[in-house]
Amino acid sequence: MRKLNLSRVSPSRRRGSAGTNKLRISEREALFLLVILPPVLLVVDSVTGALALSGMSSPLSLFAKSLVLIWLLIICVRMDPAGAFKPFSLIAFVFFLNLYHQFDASGSKHWISGLAWALRFCLIVLTAVVCKEVVEHGRHRLAWVGIGGLISLLVIVINLVFGLAGFGYAQYGGAYGTSGFFVAGNELAVALICASALALGYAYSAGRPFRFWIIFLLFAASALVSLTKAAILSVFILLLALPCLAMFHVIKRDHRLTDSRSLAFGFGSLAGVFALPLAAAAYINVSGFIDRLRFFFDLDGLVGLVFSGRQRFVEHALGTFFEQSSVLDILFGKGVGWVLDVIGHQIEVDPVDFLVAFGVVGVLGAYALVIYFLLGPFKVRNSYSYRSTASDFAWLCGALILGISFFAGHVLNSGLACVLFGLVLGVARAQIPRATLKERAVALPIQPGGKRSEC
Repeated sequence: MRKLNLSRVSPSRRRGSAGTNKLRISEREALFLLVILPPVLLVVDSVTGALALSGMSSPLSLFAKSLVLIWLLIICVRMDPAGAFKPFSLIAFVFFLNLYHQFDASGSKHWISGLAWALRFCLIVLTAVVCKEVVEHGRHRLAWVGIGGLISLLVIVINLVFGLAGFGYAQYGGAYGTSGFFVAGNELAVALICASALALGYAYSAGRPFRFWIIFLLFAASALVSLTKAAILSVFILLLALPCLAMFHVIKRDHRLTDSRSLAFGFGSLAGVFALPLAAAAYINVSGFIDRLRFFFDLDGLVGLVFSGRQRFVEHALGTFFEQSSVLDILFGKGVGWVLDVIGHQIEVDPVDFLVAFGVVGVLGAYALVIYFLLGPFKVRNSYSYRSTASDFAWLCGALILGISFFAGHVLNSGLACVLFGLVLGVARAQIPRATLKERAVALPIQPGGKRSEC
């Protein structure tokens, strides 16, 4: 194969291609971020939940995520010393905003909770930034992301198996479902969607229908066992979206996903559309979860069913917030301490939580950053960039999670799923330079028929 001579390509034409710059991160560090770190943090959260169940409050999870945040900041400095002021500016803004809320609340005891709540969002953003750069500098790292997602999914499955055996936490006051040793049910749904998205995206891009449907069945079974509406709804949305995605890649033909394999994905999803609802309906009816859904529907109609009664919290919180807020408070919020002291609990709807805690600036800034990473498919691309099918799948799941955040809480500030969600956003934004693909083409495995595998 002829060796690609990058020196003959003008700098102006190569501009914007991350693969032409030197990435100051080792293969071991990339492997740790993409494969080892996500499941390890899930295990840490499981241990923290188990200790809390036994009456012991442990800062282990917060301490571990603080170390990860510092490590990612160091990597950002090494990758781009000139551009490192952006993540540092984000961290500094969050810190000083919480400091302002601390003085404004006259000694609120929840300052650490507010800081940790905001820093979890920062961890999502920094993970997405680093993941994007790491993946763009090596096509083979998409496989690492898929492996990390699969291991994370298995950690969640093991937790749910413990929950079915009677250990850990039960959902909804102990009446329905289980979350294993994970404390927050909404965060479990987000972690489950993210881990499944990473694993399914790589199986899909590698053209492995059998592996894809095995992982999908694990995802669907876990969603049913947890009995979280967000996870169950995501299963059906992905089933309906998969034929469209497969048809898009067949028509586009810029990915090496053969027609027969695309048909296998498409017809498999159509079969699932008919089979899974029957199994899900039977399980939900036996579990008694249908009674909870009927209760909210009878209480507040469709709005109550969608929000699970949270719309009452939203009305009370917004009314109290605007009644007690100045113009400055509306812009920058009143802090998490005020929410916990005055409202008594978080509202459990992310846009409202961000609004009352960090104001209009906070809610618009948070959603703008997430949307920025989801604009990857709409970026103007030149002939030197390449978009993986795994990125398209990650984009689909990232957009789905963004939609979930408008009806549930602990999504954009999830402690359980922060790194996994960051990886999903990073992969969704990533575009692999074609120079990297050509340089690594020799290392790609050969498939039957003489074709090289592609991601």
